[in-house]
Order: sequence, then structure tokens, then C-alpha cells
Amino acid sequence: MIRKLFIYFILIGSTIFSAQAKNPQTEEAQYQTWIDSASQAYKNNEFDKAVEYYEQVISHGMVSADLHYNLANAWYKHGFIANAILHYEKALKYNPAHEDARFNLLMANSLITDRIEPAEVPFYKKWYKSMWQSMSLNGWAYLSIILFIILLASVLIFVFSRSVFIKKLIVPIGFLALLIMILSLSLGSEAKSYMEDTHKAVIFEPTLNVKSSPDDSGTNLFTIHEGLKVEIRQHLGEWSEIEIADGRVGWVPTETYMKI
Repeated sequence: MIRKLFIYFILIGSTIFSAQAKNPQTEEAQYQTWIDSASQAYKNNEFDKAVEYYEQVISHGMVSADLHYNLANAWYKHGFIANAILHYEKALKYNPAHEDARFNLLMANSLITDRIEPAEVPFYKKWYKSMWQSMSLNGWAYLSIILFIILLASVLIFVFSRSVFIKKLIVPIGFLALLIMILSLSLGSEAKSYMEDTHKAVIFEPTLNVKSSPDDSGTNLFTIHEGLKVEIRQHLGEWSEIEIADGRVGWVPTETYMKI
């Protein structure tokens, strides 16, 4: 009896293990099927089906810059500009260096109603932003690891080398690697903060009056439209305080936007 139970548990355990081992491959195959179906639907100008397939993949936890970019393209072709802007922005969250997403976002923004000039930003902030947007978070991580390896190798060579010439040569190399690694870590930290930021959103209301207070009786301060990117400053009940690019601030119902 004990022997039969032991064999039974071994069989159950091996079944569970094999199922777990096969599961990732099964999921990956399913994701690829949806992605292939989405690509084919897009080629056939069936943009609603392409949207459906891409959203299935994303809803199951598989996200990337390219997935959001492709979904945004499908929304754009389908005529839903606000949805396209939302997913171009999400693509840039995962990879700020995605040039195609950045270009298409400019094209989509040219089709919305609002033309808001952003507040003036100091040149050094623009330069620093362009620096950390030049690579994805993974790119900065890989660069930092490579620089750390160079720094470590420089230290080891300096310690164990008997050649004075090599020691003199390796010091500036190690020092330069250290400086660039610190810069890389800093820029990577900015990219990480950008990816994790939940305070940006896109308006999904065709016409929206921004209020002076979080209620319908508040004074209308200004009007914005579908597709505009805003920053969420705080929440109060079913209302959110937002700020637009030129610095103006007001309150809108939380249901009128979707977070990036």
C-alpha cells in the first residue's frame, strides 16, 4: 500500500513538473500565434482585428516597446488617434530611443485639436533629457555592466602587473570607465523613473472643460480635447488635478483620461 502511494505521488509530481516545464513554451507559442495573426490582419487592412490580437498579448502580461508601437499603428490606421497616442507614449516608456514611435507620435499629435506650446525648459535639462532618451533602460544597464567589467579589469591589472608602463596606461582607462559608468547609472536611473512614472495620461473625452475645483460647479478655466497628454498632480474622490504642457492647472473627472 505504501509503495503504491509512493509511486502515485511520484507520478503526480512528474506530471505537474512536466506541465510546468511545458507551460512557458505553450504560452510563448500562443503569444506568437496572436502576434502573427495581428500582423496578418494589419496587412489585410483589418485593423480592428489587429488591435484585438495585440491587446490579447499585452493583457496576458507580455509587453514591450515594439508591441505597443504595433498596437498604436493599428489604432492609428483604425482612426482612433487618442488610442494611438496612448500606445506610442507607452512604447517610448519601454524604449525612449524608439525613433519610429517618436516620429509616429509627432504625426498623431499633429491630428489632435490642441496646439499647446510647452513651458520654456533650460537648455541643460533638454540636453540631459536627450541623453537618457538615447537608449533604453536595458541599454544603459548593459553599458554600466560593461564599464564595471572594464573598471574591475583595470584594477586587477594595476594590482598584479609588474610593468610601470602598463600601470600608467591603465590608470586613466580605469578612471574614465568609472566616470562614464557613474554617468551611465545616472542616465539609466532617469530612464527607469520614466518607465515607472504613472503620472502621465492621455485625454479620451472629445471636449473637456477643466474646472477650478473638483466638482461640476467649479469655474471653467480652459478647454482641452481628446488626445492631449497631461500630467496628473493629485486625486480627490472621482476627480484629478492635471497640468498641461504650458503649466496651466485644473480639475477633470478621473474617467476622462487613461494613464500612460
